[in-house]
Amino acid sequence: MTTPTKSHTALFITVSVLFGGNYMWAHFALQSFSALEVAWGRTVLAAATLAIVLLVTKDHYPRGKEIWIKLNIAAVLFNTVSFVGMATAVSRITTVQVSIWNALVPLVTLGFVLVFIPEENPTWRRVTGLSMGFLGALFIAHPWSGLGDFDAFGTLAIMVGTTSYAAGLVYARRNFANVKETPTSIAAGQMLCASIHFTLILPWFVTFTTDASSISLISMLILGVVGTGITLSLIH
Repeated sequence: MTTPTKSHTALFITVSVLFGGNYMWAHFALQSFSALEVAWGRTVLAAATLAIVLLVTKDHYPRGKEIWIKLNIAAVLFNTVSFVGMATAVSRITTVQVSIWNALVPLVTLGFVLVFIPEENPTWRRVTGLSMGFLGALFIAHPWSGLGDFDAFGTLAIMVGTTSYAAGLVYARRNFANVKETPTSIAAGQMLCASIHFTLILPWFVTFTTDASSISLISMLILGVVGTGITLSLIH
């Protein structure tokens, strides 16, 4: 018998697999592109994908100055900072290290919730669940087999990206919980803002790669369209 719980579980597993694969695609993309170029390509492709989703579903971008100000802030936290942090980290430290730091997102989010959303006091069950999730991530990453060489800049990059993403979750909870726009509309608007941010920044750091490998180009395409754009539409 199909139940909503089973449907949600299947969706959660699907999204987890798609998001988890982003580290692999980013790794391959970084073989030909810089971290900022990967972040830019991922964001622009995702924004274009979500724009197509809006067109197909006959939805529209959010309307109103206030909502777009909030979307720009959310884009900085969720995308502009976290995407560059993740791409930079993948280019400098091992996947094991990236996985461990990224697994801290729920715990860092909990810290922001305690400070900024005091009405949502975490129960001992939630804290226990988050802690078990982190321990599970450690078990999968098995850092005892070796973390690889320590890179301070790469570690700092993933820590900043993780913290920014966690802050974005709390910001979104406080500012988008009761908006009239659809979740997909919000996601599309946010990615559009992020793509504009990166497009303004990129010319100052671009390396103008002209000999990108096929695997890097395909990985960039999958990272942006599937790993980010389609995954965001599934979440929402």
